[in-house]
Amino acid sequence: MLVCRAYVDLNPIRAGLADDLAGSHFTTAQRRLRTLAERPDEATAALYPLAGTESNAGPGISTTGYVELVDSTARMA
Repeated sequence: MLVCRAYVDLNPIRAGLADDLAGSHFTTAQRRLRTLAERPDEATAALYPLAGTESNAGPGISTTGYVELVDSTARMA
């Protein structure tokens, strides 16, 4: 599921609609960046599990870890 989240967050960049995560409008990555800027205490908070899944376990990654993962992936050529 983590890969699917990243794929969706990277779509605007791959499609040429945005240059970076901050410019990727209407994505959770952009929302997470705003959250980190407004509430830095959320940096180590774990991502929530996906709604509608049978498991209550999240993906096991922090908000900062997810943003760094997606950002580094976006920078790959």
